[in-house]
Amino acid sequence: MSVQPSKKALVTEAYSAYGQGNPAPLLALIAPDACFTIQGPDEIFPFSGKHLGRKAILSALALINATFAAKRYTPELILADGDWAAVWVNAQFTDRRSGADVSVDLIDFLRFDGDLIVEAREVFDSAGIIEQASGLKIASLMGASPVLASRITGTG
Repeated sequence: MSVQPSKKALVTEAYSAYGQGNPAPLLALIAPDACFTIQGPDEIFPFSGKHLGRKAILSALALINATFAAKRYTPELILADGDWAAVWVNAQFTDRRSGADVSVDLIDFLRFDGDLIVEAREVFDSAGIIEQASGLKIASLMGASPVLASRITGTG
């Protein structure tokens, strides 16, 4: 009888390799019919949204790599409970569109079926990236657009 690695061990190995520039262990965990949802405004982050199936997920990852050049990708905390795992990553990228270096914390929530990821949800500080890449503060952007400010603050 073989001993299967724990979810935490699988995720730790895959994310550590990914952070060192080797995506193969992480990509090997993606189920053919997996769903990957990336939170964020898609007009600024074109890879945001729901990606169904391995091919669509790989396309989204390629678009992320076309938009941002990774300088650091460090898993800070990995938790696992049953079929779920959560990974808190501290990352630094160069935004290829603006040339700006941006630092961001992101969190991936992963649901497994056996040893394969069938669902992933990624949440990141999109406002922080926008501020760092543009050099503008979100508050000043809201001030420039009374419609946007009122929609966000509920005052209009």
